[in-house]
Amino acid sequence: MSNLKQNSANPSSTSIQEIIKNLIIIGGEKGGVGKSFLTRYLLSFFIRESAESEITCYDADPSVDDVYQLFSDKPWMEKAFFTLDKYRVQEGSIIVSKIKPIVIVNLPSNIRKNFDNFCEQNKIFEEELQKETYETCYFFFVSDGSFQSIKLFVEHLERYKDKPFLKTVLFLNAGQNGNSYDFSYLGNKNDFDVLANLTNKIKSYKVPVLTIPELPPLIRFKVDALLSEKGIKFHQLITKGESELITLERLHFQTHLAKFDHLFEQLFEFQSTQENNKKIIKYKAIKYDQVVKSQESPRNQEKLFTSYA
Repeated sequence: MSNLKQNSANPSSTSIQEIIKNLIIIGGEKGGVGKSFLTRYLLSFFIRESAESEITCYDADPSVDDVYQLFSDKPWMEKAFFTLDKYRVQEGSIIVSKIKPIVIVNLPSNIRKNFDNFCEQNKIFEEELQKETYETCYFFFVSDGSFQSIKLFVEHLERYKDKPFLKTVLFLNAGQNGNSYDFSYLGNKNDFDVLANLTNKIKSYKVPVLTIPELPPLIRFKVDALLSEKGIKFHQLITKGESELITLERLHFQTHLAKFDHLFEQLFEFQSTQENNKKIIKYKAIKYDQVVKSQESPRNQEKLFTSYA
């Protein structure tokens, strides 16, 4: 067996958990689909839910580590590295080195060979190691709806179809590829085999499909400029940095954040307790089965989704 489990043992950890509850991998292979964009808002969601103590996040992009830069002052934000170099393949094992309820890994583009090699070498998706390391892995596959992206997604479903502990969610990014909010063409399986495969596999594998809220391009440009040029951290922007935006920009951004809250509230469940007169937020579960059930009717009609965030 791989020594990944030994590497993951952390005697300094004060967590009473023995394994990671949910390993969340944010990927999509194709560049520019919005993987880091989704990750930044997912992390900000945990901040707004006062659930930072429940997470660890790894940015695996060795060249454009923008997620790491946006949250580098947070103790739960770290880097990971996946490589084909047989002498360094173990470096990726850092993703299971800290036992937290949620471990998030933001994958860069064009990582599949490196990542698959790491998973194969360390048996990360083999049941024996999985049972010792994490409860369930959720793969958030981000797509811009382009031909290549959808083809990669279909290949992803085939690759992991026999892994019941790996569950996939398809996130369609409305702000990429010039598609705006209309992805209806993805349901037209009569034109291309890849579309037929997409609708058939989503139906047979019962894959939840969610859409990423779109931020108006000018507001997105302004937000990215503030983060880059003024060195504002993303969590600072969503809490106290909105004063950098003029009134209409601020309203657009607040609406955008509310849409992301709604998106993630469909998936994540928390529970609140009181300890020493202090409110404690604990992560409970990803409501995967509930989302699958809520999309059952349109899925059976071969509709990929019924509404947008």
